[in-house]
Amino acid sequence: MERSLRDYQFIIYAVVFVASFTVLIIASNQLLFHNAFLNAAAFDVGDWVYWIFALSFIFTITMAYLMVKNLKDRAKFESMINSPSKSIFVRNMNDLEMLAARLGKSYKIQLDQAKEKWKVK
Repeated sequence: MERSLRDYQFIIYAVVFVASFTVLIIASNQLLFHNAFLNAAAFDVGDWVYWIFALSFIFTITMAYLMVKNLKDRAKFESMINSPSKSIFVRNMNDLEMLAARLGKSYKIQLDQAKEKWKVK
């Protein structure tokens, strides 16, 4: 089965979240806390630390939002595709197709298998 980049989007969001959160901690230590333990990991960038703090804060919040949104979309897709009734499945077809396109190729394959199961075009 060929996988697309969308199949790995949660992992990408998580890696960027961890990296930006780490930089946020280091930058906030330089600006606010001045903890001796984190000074070894600090980077000397002068006044750029304000920009680094702001960007890492924005990236951390954005990636956390995207991770939560991705998890909610996956849960919604799973609950709709495993519906016990064909009428519920057909009623949610537009949402399922939208979620499958957003989540990746493996979810499109799952949707196609469910369509075959319920004999829906």
